[in-house]
Amino acid sequence: MISSLNSTPIFVFVALASLQATHSSASAEEWVGNQFMPRPCATFMVGSEVILDRNIRLPFTVKREKGKWLWVGNAWIQKVEVVSVEDAVRFYSECLKRNPHDKWLFNARGFAWQGNGEYERAVTDHTKALEIDPDYAHALFGRGRSWKQKGEYEKSISDHNAALTIAPAYVQALNGRGLSLKLKKEYRKAISDFSDAIKHNPEYLHARNNRGNTYAMIGAFPDALKDLKATIRIDPEYALGYSNIAWLLATCPDPKYRNGKQAVVYAKKACELSKWENAEFIDSLAAAYAEIGDFDSAVKYQSLSVDLSGKEKGAKKYRDRLQLYQNKKPYHEMPSKAFQSDQ
Repeated sequence: MISSLNSTPIFVFVALASLQATHSSASAEEWVGNQFMPRPCATFMVGSEVILDRNIRLPFTVKREKGKWLWVGNAWIQKVEVVSVEDAVRFYSECLKRNPHDKWLFNARGFAWQGNGEYERAVTDHTKALEIDPDYAHALFGRGRSWKQKGEYEKSISDHNAALTIAPAYVQALNGRGLSLKLKKEYRKAISDFSDAIKHNPEYLHARNNRGNTYAMIGAFPDALKDLKATIRIDPEYALGYSNIAWLLATCPDPKYRNGKQAVVYAKKACELSKWENAEFIDSLAAAYAEIGDFDSAVKYQSLSVDLSGKEKGAKKYRDRLQLYQNKKPYHEMPSKAFQSDQ
């Protein structure tokens, strides 16, 4: 069963039959790459070891499908024990009608709200979980992550501090606090938090990615490349890692670390893994082509990135780079510019 940080027992909840419907007969394409949440009493497993839910990134993305099992990056879970992130809020709400004082359900619904971009509602649910148990570290982390998404970094850091007081080795909280510090441009403190997370779990690729990006932002490019390359060693299907390596190799402010040909290879891999649906990754590929002087390809892929981004926040940067490539100029970063972080 899923265990909370404080090992509070979790009761079995009965929801509406329509919400309990599972997709165990669905094809791999309907599982892999999509996001899900756990049902009450779900069990995350590695071999015979049960993995606590605080060590699972929620919502989780399915990496592989094998029979009745789903691999979510660092653990297996059965198909019958998950609900899609799109249906999760409704599912947990039905459970809460029957169990209105369960902290796990409020906390889980908070993460489901996050998965749907509803961060204010996520804060509300994580807070309800904390009203039931003020020492619920997983809820403190969840609320802290929601504050970060809302741009309220001091509140985020405060909640992460509280979570780490209860659980000093909580790697997700260390990573989360590091991200808020990074966004406040307190890069050395952020690197310290990412490093502490890695000490506790050397295979925690999200902290590796974020530390690598932060190293790049302060001009420590060899350290940045080492961390970013570690992410794809840990998970050979980690598309964000390939994209960030490509971006550094294509756009590094220091020309001695640029390698456009290698950047093209890494960026193509990121695009393939994401089925050519991620504007950021295709932006990396366009930058790689521009670095080797293939501006026709750079314009082609940057145009695709612009189309995919539409009117989303940050889309202007894609249009600006498109104009640059149309003028046959490559794009090179400044050390203070952000790479793509992993929440």
